[in-house]
Amino acid sequence: MVEVNNDISKYEDFLENVLQKDLSELMKQKQDSLIKIQEIQKLRRNISLFSELGINELNTRTNLGCDLYVDTLIPNINKICVELSFGFFIELNLSEVPYVLDLKEEFENR
Repeated sequence: MVEVNNDISKYEDFLENVLQKDLSELMKQKQDSLIKIQEIQKLRRNISLFSELGINELNTRTNLGCDLYVDTLIPNINKICVELSFGFFIELNLSEVPYVLDLKEEFENR
């Protein structure tokens, strides 16, 4: 009986210390991945909107932090920089961006 109780406590410790920790890490990774996928889809929608409306320049307001905003005029939006991964960016034409976004989304879904 003592041996069974020892085995049960080993399994309980394993569940609490290893499996629950691994599960919480996986859930955090999944949440981060879902946030990246939402950003990719938002960029895809904005680019398709720019193409449909034939917009060549863009006025935007950017929050620099602490409620400090900067109004910006982007005179030519035919090329944009897209983050690939690990801080590497690539400059693409608007027509090339959907292909890269598809690859990024496929990678995030893995």
